[in-house]
Amino acid sequence: MTARAMPVRRAAWVLFGPIVWALHFLLVYASESLLCRLLDGGSHTLLLAGATVVAIIALIWDLWLRRRLTPGDDVAHFMTRARVALDALALLAIVMVAVAGLALPSCR
Repeated sequence: MTARAMPVRRAAWVLFGPIVWALHFLLVYASESLLCRLLDGGSHTLLLAGATVVAIIALIWDLWLRRRLTPGDDVAHFMTRARVALDALALLAIVMVAVAGLALPSCR
């Protein structure tokens, strides 16, 4: 890997949390419309719970890895802190999507 590609790769990994949240959000709400059209929404709660558990495990795993990382320079330290903050915000957003999905009736 070239020296120029390293900062881009490091910056892209900072977006891990928002990408997990976006995939969770897309899966939950796209499946809502598809399941309501095809199966009357009976398995929406199961899909929502499964997607939420997988997303939360992915973010907790990433946060656990960041806890063990000891940054070397100021840029790496800042990027690690930014990644932890974005992971925490994505975790909060995933929980809010799950609460909304469970609180509201499906297929209405």
